Amino acid sequence: MPTPASRGVIYLGRIPHGFYEDEMRQYFTQFGTVTRLRLSRNKKTGKSKHYAFVEFKDGDVADVVASTMNGYLMFGQVLVCKRLPHSQVHPELFKGANRKFRPANLVAKEMKSINVPKSREAVVKTVKNLIAQEKARVAKIKAMGIDYDFSDISFAALAAKAGLVEGAAPAPSAPAPAPVVEEKPAKKAKEAAKKAPVVEEPALEKQSKKGKRKAPSADAEEVEAPAAAANKKAKSAGAAPAGKPSPAKQAAGKKAVKKARR
Repeated sequence: MPTPASRGVIYLGRIPHGFYEDEMRQYFTQFGTVTRLRLSRNKKTGKSKHYAFVEFKDGDVADVVASTMNGYLMFGQVLVCKRLPHSQVHPELFKGANRKFRPANLVAKEMKSINVPKSREAVVKTVKNLIAQEKARVAKIKAMGIDYDFSDISFAALAAKAGLVEGAAPAPSAPAPAPVVEEKPAKKAKEAAKKAPVVEEPALEKQSKKGKRKAPSADAEEVEAPAAAANKKAKSAGAAPAGKPSPAKQAAGKKAVKKARR
């Protein structure tokens, strides 16, 4: 949109960081009505390029702003401000003005270009460029005195196998054999035990053998306890342990044991 002759346009240079569109419009509104404002920014990063163009509704206001703000110190920067003649104002000077700048999402743009389905011609062109780069790299390596064969893993060999460039025809793909999984010995033994018939063993009857001595019961232990206590007491006192009991006492002890076993 071309600028009317009645309006005034100023150039503002050496703009400090932090003095952007909103701050600029609010500041210059004290002089008069601001119709259009455009701060030059980097298209990729969106950072300020430190110069802007401001259009005022009245041309006289533009003259006042140019004379007032030229050489003005702001945030450590000396501003450069001057009015542009109407003949120097380009019709596209305020293209994209009065709207918030949004930097392009370069990551999304790159991902979109990569994920686009490519034709065979495009793939062949890319492969040929890779082969040319590889040849130049191999030539540099040989010029350094290094003799190494890259033919097996080169782009040219891989592309020839895939049928993308002229060369060996692509080899027919044979079906891959099924992988053989060896069973572990423990697993084999468990499976064999499951398949084997279960044979129940007959329960063994408990037979008491003659002459086999059974474990003494609690009553027998109570009878034998006093003699053991007496011997222990005699040992602690330094005296000789009690002698062997008489046959009568032995017979009485045996009877008590038999009675306790019954």
